[in-house]
Amino acid sequence: MVVCILITTGCVSQNQTRNTSGISANTKNPTLVQTQCPPSSGNTTPYIYINPIATHNVGDVFEITGTTNLGVDTKIFLNLYELMLLDPGPFVTADPYYNYSGTSGYVKIQNGACGTNYWSYSVNLAGYHNPKYYPVYVREEANHSINNHTEFFINLDQSERLYPVSPPMQEYVTIYKVTAAQKNDSHADMIENDSEVYNRGDILEFYLKNKGYEKLMCANTPPSSWITYQNEDNSWTYITGLRENVSPRISYLMPRESTRVQRLNTTDWIPGRYRIVFDCSVSRDFELQ
Repeated sequence: MVVCILITTGCVSQNQTRNTSGISANTKNPTLVQTQCPPSSGNTTPYIYINPIATHNVGDVFEITGTTNLGVDTKIFLNLYELMLLDPGPFVTADPYYNYSGTSGYVKIQNGACGTNYWSYSVNLAGYHNPKYYPVYVREEANHSINNHTEFFINLDQSERLYPVSPPMQEYVTIYKVTAAQKNDSHADMIENDSEVYNRGDILEFYLKNKGYEKLMCANTPPSSWITYQNEDNSWTYITGLRENVSPRISYLMPRESTRVQRLNTTDWIPGRYRIVFDCSVSRDFELQ
């Protein structure tokens, strides 16, 4: 009797051991998953990348961002600046009275993964000019050869758009229509006038119209114009300018937009060849007899 009980007990103990072993085999311990970096290519050349910058409006506040493999203790200098304007008049010189906009300083670098760190720089576009492109330049402070650059565009305010409809000419002025030879690269067809040969004392009327498919960049707001006279040695003399109430900042004439009509009295002018010049790289010649 005692032997039988021992055998039974031993059988039960073996079954329990097998069941426990089975449960342990089906149970998985949790493991920590680590970030897997791609295999190193062996290229350790220092770099500074700038993420694409969207188009903005004057007054926007945003972050210029990018990546770099430089350390977080490295100083990266950023310069956002406005290109220098030149006086579009008869004497091409830098304009010393223009209030240029821009910013510069050091970016903030944050730790990233796999040797790639992130950087950012805060920008406030209050007081900036439009519509125009602004260059952005970054470089390491200690080694200027580690650098990069890009640009972004600031939109034209709707309130600053020029005249969308071409103004009509005075009908009584259009008495004859005679053409004069024009410079091949002057875009003379964009300047509308009633004739290209005038009699002394006639009223010269003209305006600029963008007949292209792209915006036309001009050096002033609104676009300014002036008249020059051709001398016997083929040089040109500045006669008169129509630049009153203009701001020395770039403006854009959109497709199908035009400027106001300009009117000049030719009574005091001597006969000869004249040229209408706009600060948008556009000109048109006419004769006065």
